[in-house]
Parts: sequence; structure tokens; C-alpha cells
Amino acid sequence: MGYNLIDEGWIPCLLPDGGIENKSIREVLSRPKDLLEIVDPSPLVVASIHRLLIAVLERSLSLTSSEDVKRIWLDGRWDVVKIDKYLDRWHERFDLFNERRPFYQSPDFSKGKPITVNKLFNEMSTANNTVLFDRRYDDVASSIEASLAARGLIATQAFALGGGKSSTINFLHAPLVGKAMVLLKGENLCETLALNLAPLESCSPLTLTGVASAEELRNDRPTWEAEADVPGGERFVLGWLDLLTWQPRAVRLVPCEDGSDHVSSIYMAQGTVIKNEVLFDPMVSYRRSKDYGWLPIGIELNREVWRDLSALLRAGDEATGTFTLRSVAALAHEGVIASSKLYRMDVIGMCSEKAKVHQWKHARMPLPLSYLDNDLLVGYLSRAITIAERVEQCLQAGMKELATNLLYPSPGAEPDKKAIGQLIASFQVIPRYWSDVEVPFYSLIYELSSSVSQGLDREADIIRDWTRFSVTAAENALDVQIRSADNGARGMKAAVMARRRFFLSSWSLMKDARGM
Repeated sequence: MGYNLIDEGWIPCLLPDGGIENKSIREVLSRPKDLLEIVDPSPLVVASIHRLLIAVLERSLSLTSSEDVKRIWLDGRWDVVKIDKYLDRWHERFDLFNERRPFYQSPDFSKGKPITVNKLFNEMSTANNTVLFDRRYDDVASSIEASLAARGLIATQAFALGGGKSSTINFLHAPLVGKAMVLLKGENLCETLALNLAPLESCSPLTLTGVASAEELRNDRPTWEAEADVPGGERFVLGWLDLLTWQPRAVRLVPCEDGSDHVSSIYMAQGTVIKNEVLFDPMVSYRRSKDYGWLPIGIELNREVWRDLSALLRAGDEATGTFTLRSVAALAHEGVIASSKLYRMDVIGMCSEKAKVHQWKHARMPLPLSYLDNDLLVGYLSRAITIAERVEQCLQAGMKELATNLLYPSPGAEPDKKAIGQLIASFQVIPRYWSDVEVPFYSLIYELSSSVSQGLDREADIIRDWTRFSVTAAENALDVQIRSADNGARGMKAAVMARRRFFLSSWSLMKDARGM
């Protein structure tokens, strides 16, 4: 029995007619212009499959220099024959059930007891995992199709959470835990993959600059080209291809005994431990901390991803931007890709704590390429985000006034800060405010870009309009909460005091917006 990912349909792809079909690796890479994008209920699966396909392309096409990547854009295609030869060469190692070297697994690994296949999916209920998206339990026998197992396996090797004991050593985080992965999206899957390719010589995870040494270029390779690591052992990351296909979990899929291509259970333990003290994932942006140096920008619970957009894009003393975006910026600067082109930037990641997933996010934002090499544009974007956050502070002040006067209407009463905080937490004002300004912010991204590229000199006006809009959106969100409060004398007084506090707090912002 075998299930080879090069030949079998397991990658869910969106077709131009709106349908979804599972495609093999060979099908995806031979005709990606016929496919719109990779889709899956789990954004972690989407991110992980892209990284796998990028590793195959980078290696099979030998994209060492910027000229190699540029050639793909100038030709409008990549060498399918070269890719086919590479896939044929390593065909055996893409089989999920290969006896000698099963794909993304540890051969003959059988330490401990076999566990539920649910462990391959962060969204499913397993062990002490929070029941967020799934109601199955570990003691319920189940099996899954090999196509689904393949997607879960690849996502596990990228996003598995650390914490707890395993049959080798204690579990540690996979490479993308705590990081927001940036993916530039094109009009079809071909454009998307091409946009996220980067020359290996300038895409090293071992240095902040991304410049690879000759030794790194010589030794770097994806996991299927190497012999399997010893489960629980540690070693240094060799380079970008090695990191893309890193195996932090020693896994072996157990097929059903009926001869079908279903998986009944798995063995799992801590796999290979990264020995490097510092790594810079080329698809992740980093921000400088005074106390801890460079830290990855991640996904924060109940915080909108677009609020970190300027940091995700910026390359400088305080933030790095991603290496892959730098590669696209270089192509745009040379005119290989039109700098006026409007693409989309997807940001994928999850919020977790103590081996529990609290939330995952797949944010999609418009991104004119002009932002990639224009610090002035990114600066305007940063200013707009700062204004929105200052408006939130004004809104917080108004809510505090509302809650205080609802709970303690009599002068001289000693307010209970905890009670006030709990009442404010019960309000939905802040989420409503951020929801109301999100889509207009995406419009602002495009308006700023158009103003700069067309020489309209409207940037200051756009920022003033944004300030007025943000203040109005916050005022409306506060009013919705006020209308649901006590309608008696207490509520009326609280409403007046809350509106007054908000007005006073936001006065300086509105003054600037009016140009006074």
C-alpha cells in the first residue's frame, strides 16, 4: 500500500469556476495558472502547504541568485521539465506509507503508545486541548483519509505546540509557533508561488541580512534529501530549505488494517531540536525589543493583524520586514514587476498559551507593491495606525467614565476598580470600533498609494479624513453602548459624563484634523 503526494490529489485548490478539487504536487506545479489558490478550513494547513511547495520549487529550479528568480518573471513560467525530473528522482520519499523513508515521518518509530490522529490538528480536541472547533474526544475511535492526514502532518511539522512529556524528550514548539507568516498573494497560484520565491543566496535564516555563506548554499537541502534525524536529537539549521521542511515531531502514521489508504492512529514524540540560538524565518517580520533584541511579530489575541502592518512591511533599525518581500521589492525596483501592481498580503498565525490554541487568524489585506520600497508611504501608514490607536485610548476614557457613573452615581463614593474593570470588559465597544474601521483602513492603503504614485499630493488630506472618520466611528460605538445602558437618571448622567470625557480626550486629534 502506498500514498504518494506527488501523484495523489491531496492539496485542496480553488478553481476559476468556484469549485474545489484536490490536486497532487505534480499537478499543482505543472499548471498553477489554472488554479486560483490553495484553500482549507485551517489557515495553518494553507501556510504549511505553501512552504512545502516553495521548498520544492526553490530546490528543483536551483534558485540560488536573484537572476534565477528574475528569469521566472521575465519568462512568465518555470521549467516544468526540470521540476518533473526532480520529483521523479525523489519520488519514493514523498510516499506517506513508504517502509524505508515515509514522507515527513520517522521510519520505524514506535516509542510509547499509538495516539489519536486528532493530534495532527490543533483545532481538534485532544488531551488538554481547549474544545474550540471540535467535539470529538480521544477515547472515540476514528480514522481519516490519507489526504487529510497528509495536510495535518505537514501543518504539525510547522505549527506543533510545545509543552508536556513525550517518549523522547519534552515537546518543544515547532518553527512557526509565535510567529505571523507573511504570504504575498497573486491573481492565481502561479503568481502566488512566484511572489514568495526568493534567491537562496539572500534568504538565509542564519543572519539578519539574509546573506548566505558558500558553505550554507552547499549544505542546505530539504528534509527528504537527507537521512532521517534521530528522534529527540538536536542539530543546527543548515539554511532556508532545511528550515522550510524542519521536522520538530517524530511521527509515524499507522494505516488501517483493512488495506485502505486511511490512517487509524499515529505515534508522536519530540523530533529534531533546533540548536541555533537565533534564527530569522524569511517569511516572518521581526521587531527590535530593547530588552530582548529581535523578536518575531506574532498574532496577538483580540488584536487586529492590520494594526501591525507598518511593522510587517518596514525594513530598518526597528523592524526587518520579510526577506521574501524584500525580494519582490527588488524585482519591482528593477521594473521586472510593475510597482503599481496591486496584490494581497495574507498574514497567518495562531495565538497559544501552555500548549493550548486560543485563536488562529488568516488576515487578508490589499498591498500595492509601491509600499515595499517607499519608506514615506509606510510612514503615512504607520501614522494612520497610531491615530486609530490614540482614538481607542479616548474611547477607553469614555467607557471608564460611563462605567464609573453607572456603578457609583453618588459623589464621594469610593469606586471599586475591579468592578469598574469588569463592567468595561462586558462592553463590546472596542471590538465594534475596530471592526468599523478595518475595511476603511484597507481603502486608505490604496488611497495613499494612488496619491503618491500619481503625484496628487493628497496624503495630508487623506490622513485628516481618516482621523475624522476614526473619531466618528469611536463616538458611534460609544453611543451604541450608551443606548443600551440604564435609561433612568443614573444612565442619563453617565451618558453625559461619558460623552464629555470622550470629547475632551479626542479634542486634540480633531483639532489637528481640522487643521486648526
